Amino acid sequence: GSAEGMKRALSFVSSTMTVYNPAFFTVNVARDIPFIMTKGFAEYGMLFPIRFSAQLVKKAFTRDLWKIVWTGDASSISDKHLKAFYEGGANTGYTSTPDLKKLKDATKDWGKGTTVTWSNIGDVISYMNTFSEVWTRAAAYSVVRNMGYNNEEGIKAAKNLSVNFNRKG
Repeated sequence: GSAEGMKRALSFVSSTMTVYNPAFFTVNVARDIPFIMTKGFAEYGMLFPIRFSAQLVKKAFTRDLWKIVWTGDASSISDKHLKAFYEGGANTGYTSTPDLKKLKDATKDWGKGTTVTWSNIGDVISYMNTFSEVWTRAAAYSVVRNMGYNNEEGIKAAKNLSVNFNRKG
């Protein structure tokens, strides 16, 4: 009844302010990077921000990250930390990645006389915003793993150094 209607309305408003908001990518990255650096400094020491910055650059320009985000397939990934991060739940445990096949299908004929719909545009914006989450969290995960911590600690860091969406309350 009315509770379900209110829940749907709040979900719609939340999505338009975040997932489907083209400006959210910038806001999200501008918030997450200093937050992760500060919290990482406090939890893992003074070298964390420097190492994190280096990993951000490395992850942004590596073919492996783009390959994972675009294809959803980590089988041919050479970056062992990125592969472990992805297989450990990067697209489910930390953020909800849009269906990549749906995204490819929605955008493959752009520029070929195909009608671009609001739904297609929303999918692309959602993909960009999801990329910002996966990118920063994968960098944090790699830093912690390179510092000698195990996979579980890396996953914990990727979740908790930024906003942990799995935490309740």
